[in-house]
Amino acid sequence: MNTEFGRYRPLIEAVATQHGLPPLLVAAVAQRESAFKADAFRHEPQFWVRYMKSSPQYHHLHPRRYASSYGLMQPMWVVAVEEGLDQARPPEVLFVPEESLEYGCRRLRKCLDWAKQFVGASEKEALLSGLAAYNGGRNAANKPPNPRNIAYALRVWQHMIELGKVA
Repeated sequence: MNTEFGRYRPLIEAVATQHGLPPLLVAAVAQRESAFKADAFRHEPQFWVRYMKSSPQYHHLHPRRYASSYGLMQPMWVVAVEEGLDQARPPEVLFVPEESLEYGCRRLRKCLDWAKQFVGASEKEALLSGLAAYNGGRNAANKPPNPRNIAYALRVWQHMIELGKVA
């Protein structure tokens, strides 16, 4: 078993269950996003350019800190704020495993619920569409699937299968 998965497994199970998510799904997202590294960091400069730079509310923020993904589930600060994080808190708080999992699970739950609302989608299609939305937002049509991020979703699916074998 991946030792990092084992280290965070009880916490992943607790937070996932609190949000009505399968713990293996949350673990698979954490594996894909950070390889279970709580200190994982990914700067996303194009996010700053596309979504934050032109907004006056973000002008005082440092792009490298605020347009980056943090921690186990790699939520961005802006996403965490949308999910309830006090915007006075710094983005680095997302390095704390409980924080990254909390705000990552909140967003994942919303993405999955969004994908499930579309009639005709199988359970797997809804899951994959929700995962694609978690990774890169909803598509321009605002309905699944989001083909731009389906490769990500399929990799998470594969991680779920692999983690299920060691669970």
